[in-house]
Amino acid sequence: MKSRGWAWFWRGLSLAAGLGATGFIAVRTGVTVGAVLALPPSAHLLAFATMCAEVSGRGLRIRVLAAQLRLPMRLSTATFAQLAADAAGAVTPSK
Repeated sequence: MKSRGWAWFWRGLSLAAGLGATGFIAVRTGVTVGAVLALPPSAHLLAFATMCAEVSGRGLRIRVLAAQLRLPMRLSTATFAQLAADAAGAVTPSK
């Protein structure tokens, strides 16, 4: 399998693990689907828009910093790098 194929495999595995952990916690704490759907759709859209703006802003910041160092970097690469750093920081213990 090509290197790119393995990258997508690990991304999918990571997403599946995150969804599985979320489902486990939701079941264990007694959260129901009805409780989540009780929020109005506008609240969901606002939360999603906020998340997209925050992630895009952090990616743009990394891209600008790379440009200042004269390192060519696409916005998508900068955004994925930032998200990967957040994921690594979430699973490693603080010292």
